[in-house]
Amino acid sequence: MPAGADDQAGPPRPGVTRDVDQDLKLRCSGNPTRCERDSTWTRPRSRIGLPKNSCLTQKRNNKGLRSGCVIIGSRSTGGLAPFRYLHVGLFITKRREPPGAGMQSMAEKKKVLLQLDCDPNPSAFDSIVAIDSGIDCLLSYSDVEPSEIEPLVHGAMFTRGGTDLRSTAIFLGGSQVDLVESSLRQVLKTFFGPVRVSVMADPNGCNTTAVAAVLSASKHLNLEGSRVAVLGGTGPVGRRIVELTARAGGTPVIVSRSIARATAVAEELAGKGIERSRLRTAAAENAGEFLALLQGCSGVFSAGAAGVQFLGDDWMDHVPGVRVALDCNAVPPAGLPGIAVHDRAKTIGQTVVYGAVGIGELKMKIHKRALAKLFTANDLVLDLLAIESIGRDVANGC
Repeated sequence: MPAGADDQAGPPRPGVTRDVDQDLKLRCSGNPTRCERDSTWTRPRSRIGLPKNSCLTQKRNNKGLRSGCVIIGSRSTGGLAPFRYLHVGLFITKRREPPGAGMQSMAEKKKVLLQLDCDPNPSAFDSIVAIDSGIDCLLSYSDVEPSEIEPLVHGAMFTRGGTDLRSTAIFLGGSQVDLVESSLRQVLKTFFGPVRVSVMADPNGCNTTAVAAVLSASKHLNLEGSRVAVLGGTGPVGRRIVELTARAGGTPVIVSRSIARATAVAEELAGKGIERSRLRTAAAENAGEFLALLQGCSGVFSAGAAGVQFLGDDWMDHVPGVRVALDCNAVPPAGLPGIAVHDRAKTIGQTVVYGAVGIGELKMKIHKRALAKLFTANDLVLDLLAIESIGRDVANGC
């Protein structure tokens, strides 16, 4: 036989040894019901759906894997009829494990996170943070309306049971804050008894950002009894900063370009149990008016929309009483001029300042810690106040 002829494509021939790989050599006999080689056995073809005029031969190699070939031929002739046989190919399957093997790995369910986003495209930011937090599988859904959320929640609830439920969790995100909050209420309404999974809501990152900003400020200012101005206090991040500073015993001033919007936020927070007299409201249209509102304040938060600048370049010269200033806007220009986006606990005159990235370092740690906590139980609801509690642990190095 010419060198290399046995490596050419085509069916195996009786009495010819064919090298399949380094661990397995097949020697097929003239009888298709068997192959003459060591440790070989033939499975009944009816169990695997092969044609009647076929047989399946297998062998274990020294790596514990099964390998074999399928031969189609004729039993009646006592051998392989010319042109009536076909070498179909090789297959490799994992070896059979002894009873009980793999039970531990099966018991350890993969951590699955359902990312339910109200926007046309799920937040790439939230997706990447989820992956970096150590989950095993991320299922992202877009354009999720509160009315459509029930079957998705049922899918998370009913696929696992008992303690395995803690290996599934739900994350609610998107830029439409009110819609996400409605979705959270619908998720909680769908749960019943112990059949539930943990859920976290952080629309547009506003909960984790607000917590990080307030905790950063509290390192330099005792919020209890302090008057703090929240510029852009009616926005998603601003209204949460107002709530957190008020619950910490401070007196937040909700500053907006519309006094009606500022009053609406104050009334909303009063409905959550915050003393209404603690919440101050104010409106301003230009840098001079915003600056005037900072008089008597110990702290200032800038939480306006991207690209909105509230004050003039020399604002720090006119408010010596401001001990800490934080700008939550990462898109230039800065809401508070003079604060760079990467500033973190930087002292300018008498004021300690934080830029958006400086706040974001703590925000990211809180976000990841919260996602990891979801998988410690199946009944957690991580809203603003629950995330604040996690944030305190992070800030304290716990």
